[in-house]
Amino acid sequence: MILLEEISMKKFILILIIALTLSACSFEDLFAQLARSDVEQAADVSLQQSQQSIQEINSKMDAVKPQYGENALLTDITDGTGFGTAYRNQFDSSTGFVHHVIASLDEPQGSNFYEGWLVIQNPSHFISTGRMEKDTDGQFVLNFTSPTDYTDHLQVVITLETTADSTPETHILEGSF
Repeated sequence: MILLEEISMKKFILILIIALTLSACSFEDLFAQLARSDVEQAADVSLQQSQQSIQEINSKMDAVKPQYGENALLTDITDGTGFGTAYRNQFDSSTGFVHHVIASLDEPQGSNFYEGWLVIQNPSHFISTGRMEKDTDGQFVLNFTSPTDYTDHLQVVITLETTADSTPETHILEGSF
């Protein structure tokens, strides 16, 4: 076993020396190039995954847009990578108030969960629109209907919750109609 590791290490050193000779650069330069290459590859993979998530959300948004009168872009306020879109209709006595959210969020840890809120700033008032559920495409969705007109609640907040109660906890996404 040790002999195999020594041979592998010798091959690595030989390849390193050949690479240094051919590239005419220092050890530091070579390692910096290798590290930069790994970081660039990781960034490319992350960018591709983000673009795929955006495409999936855009296709879902296109499917629901005709049903709703307004939409709001939700942005991550935690320096994270989450994002989403909220939709709502104008209140109608036959359909009531309808609110829908689609979001790309990290999987919550343990028993934590995401919850939606509609907020009015002055006077301060908020209502829970419920827990977000993960759909088959890995996006978090929320569907809320009410016979009450909440069109004056212009702010949408998605929180990360540890307890099922009527108090919003850690704000993750925010946006306004």
